[in-house]
Formats: sequence, C-alpha cells, structure tokens
Amino acid sequence: MSSTIVLFVDYYNLSVNLRKTGSVSISKVVLDIVEENIRQDYRRVLVRFYGGWYIKNILTIDAQRLSAEISAEFPVAHVMNSNKMIVDCELALTLRSDMKRHIWHTMRKHRMPTGLFSLGQEDIGCDKGNCIASSFKKLLETGVCPIEGCTTKVNQILGKDEQKLVDAMIASDMIHCMITGEKEIVLVSSDDDFFPAIQLLVQNGVKLIQVNTKRRNRDPRDYYPDLPDNYLITNIYRRST
Repeated sequence: MSSTIVLFVDYYNLSVNLRKTGSVSISKVVLDIVEENIRQDYRRVLVRFYGGWYIKNILTIDAQRLSAEISAEFPVAHVMNSNKMIVDCELALTLRSDMKRHIWHTMRKHRMPTGLFSLGQEDIGCDKGNCIASSFKKLLETGVCPIEGCTTKVNQILGKDEQKLVDAMIASDMIHCMITGEKEIVLVSSDDDFFPAIQLLVQNGVKLIQVNTKRRNRDPRDYYPDLPDNYLITNIYRRST
C-alpha cells in the first residue's frame, strides 16, 4: 500500500483570497479538510498545482513566483491525528507518467472573446459628459474605435489569457494513479469537466475525495446518482472566501 497520497489542485479554480495566502497555507487548509476521510498512516503528501504555467515554452510570471516560493518553503511537516507527514509541493509541468517531457503552451493569449456586451451611458443613468460607457458600447457593437479618423479595432485592445490542456493533464494524472495502484486521491476543483474521469476512477475502486472550491447550483451526484460510496465531496469555499 502506498505511503504517499497525491493532492491534485486546480490552482486557478481556487479563490483569489486563498491563492494569496501562499502554497503552504493552501496545502494545510486542504489537508485539514480531508483528514477525516483519508488513511491515517501516510508518510508523505505530494501537492501538485495545475495551471497554465507556460506561454509557448516560457514559464509565466505566476509560475516563476510559485516555483521560487515552493523551493523556499517546502518540504514541510504536517501532523494529522498524531501522525507526522512530510508535505512536498510541485508545479505540474509534466504528466506523472512522463516526467521528462514538459507540456508547453498551457496558457494562450486570445483576442476579444465573443458574446461580450456593454451598456451605454443612458442605460446606466450616468449624466457625466466625459463618461466612456457609450463610446465603449459602440466599440463593442461596431468592432472599431468610434472616434473619427481612428482605425483601431476592438480585438487590438481587448483579449484574455486562457488555459489549455490543464483539465486533461489532471484527468490523465488521476488515471495514471489508478493504473499504478493508488487507492486514494484528492481532487481540489469544482470543474464539471472532471466528472467522466471521476466516474471511471471510483467505478474502478479508487477512493476519490473531491474538494469543491466554489458554490454550485447542482451537486455532482445529480449527474451521476449511482456513484459508489468511495466518491466523497467536501467544500473549501467556506474557509477561503
């Protein structure tokens, strides 16, 4: 039986307030939440933070900061019901099945997303002459700057960073745990995309504790009412918001 339990943490699914507390605090909060539901004889805990850590093949600013923080603060000791464990932490830059091959391009810059809208000055009841609300509304509606003579397009000034491959990495690593004989794992995320992987794992005998990070309108068991008892759900958001 394995002496190590792995915590799969969907980093950007955590609240901003919790992320600000730092890696050690995040690890401790999660362990305090799940301690009654996992074996008490583990000697080691591995916390893996998953996120969009690479723009092309260059580490993001967040990844660089977290990497330095983890190197400086881990490993740490954690006592669970008189059992002393060593907690280690790492950024998930690779799959656990292939630790030499980094998964790049996990954070990608996209131009303006579709479906955005804006209210105009009259819509929000603003009577200030220099309010930009109406100009911004026209910018989104027409796609070009409303100022005469300006050719700037909306997708030149609006965009967003978007994670790619991260959910697939988490699901792949959890399945790898099952293949290699792990009997318990902890998933820290409220993302519905993990439900098929969760179903596969628990139906094959893995005890999976899912720590929800956000309030949900529906419980996962609404989607899979016949999941066995080795699928447990708890929450972190009450402690982190």
